[in-house]
Amino acid sequence: MSFRVYALDELVDVKGGGTPSKKISSYWKGNIPWATVKDLKSREINQTEDYISSEGVVHSATNIIPSGTIIVPTRMALGKVAIAGLDLAINQDLKALIIKSPQRVDKNYLARFLESQAHNIVKKGKGATVKGITLDVLKTLEVPLPPLPVQKQIAAVLEKADNLRQQSKKMEQELGDLEESIFIEVHSNAAKQNHQFKDIVLKTKHSFVNGPFGSDLLSSELTTSGVPVIYIRDIAKGEFIRKKEVFVTNDKALSLSACSVTSTDVLVAKVGDPPGTAAIYPPSMPDGIVTQDVIRMKCDKNVVLPEYLVAYLNSDIGRHSLKIITVQATRSRIGLGDFKKLEICLPDIDRQIMIVSKLQKIRELVLQSRKRTDEFCRNFKSLMQRAFKGELDLKDVA
Repeated sequence: MSFRVYALDELVDVKGGGTPSKKISSYWKGNIPWATVKDLKSREINQTEDYISSEGVVHSATNIIPSGTIIVPTRMALGKVAIAGLDLAINQDLKALIIKSPQRVDKNYLARFLESQAHNIVKKGKGATVKGITLDVLKTLEVPLPPLPVQKQIAAVLEKADNLRQQSKKMEQELGDLEESIFIEVHSNAAKQNHQFKDIVLKTKHSFVNGPFGSDLLSSELTTSGVPVIYIRDIAKGEFIRKKEVFVTNDKALSLSACSVTSTDVLVAKVGDPPGTAAIYPPSMPDGIVTQDVIRMKCDKNVVLPEYLVAYLNSDIGRHSLKIITVQATRSRIGLGDFKKLEICLPDIDRQIMIVSKLQKIRELVLQSRKRTDEFCRNFKSLMQRAFKGELDLKDVA
């Protein structure tokens, strides 16, 4: 089935917005929701961060947009699509698409089509730092338009598929919140013990180090085989993922033995957004050498389980404690000396074992949920692509 194609401005009137003067206080903190790109957090806008007054509307270029109207950005957040869940005003970076004939165009169908065009819209964006598209680009978007009943069917099918996707994402978030609640409980427990990080490693030389600096390890000394060299790029949240095969010779590794890493050592990224991401060096990897932006800790397992330490550092509470020592530069970073002095809340080992066991079960559920989410996302994307090409058999999917 092929659909007739129309330019977007044949189907909608485009209405822009504006910003009341920030210098006049009476224009602000009224009872009229005023939307900007930062309010495009979900598919429906039901509240805004800022509110303006009727006076602010009168004395600016903004417009009141009725509930149910499709809203898209033309500057920043390109590709996003939302529907006004209430009457609201918009700023100049947003455009309201007022459907000319609801008897001809279904708003949910049109909104889903615009979502399907996100990649193309982003590609059309111009600008060195902030990307934007012109009104002409928006108005000339080509929209395939089947009969209204078919539009409604397509929109309903995509809504069902999207609901499955969103429910699965919500389950992931709830499991993540459950994981965080464990550390909140530990942190608020009166029986907890506080230890500085320097006191939870083995009492041996070089148990708490970062990698070699400057001329100690030159790029010219890197090889294609030998002893693995570990970078911050290999450290994901709670997971070690080798991104690139880089090595040094055995002799070079021996000269840098103070910076060696072995199975069950804890690795912490000194640099990142934010810094402090932690993972355990896995038994499947041969002994390696860490680079200067990686902290390596050999834990005293009578005091702390590596699994507990990594989970703590990757938790919201752990990241919050790291903010104290984070230095803001071109890339945020933490220093080894400051890191050693930070304190961690540690229950006894038996309690840590119970916590780690709970976390492992939660993560298994997260992985299962993530697989389902990925499947739902692939299904939704496939349905969307087929729907607007006229390839969707609505009898089979309705």
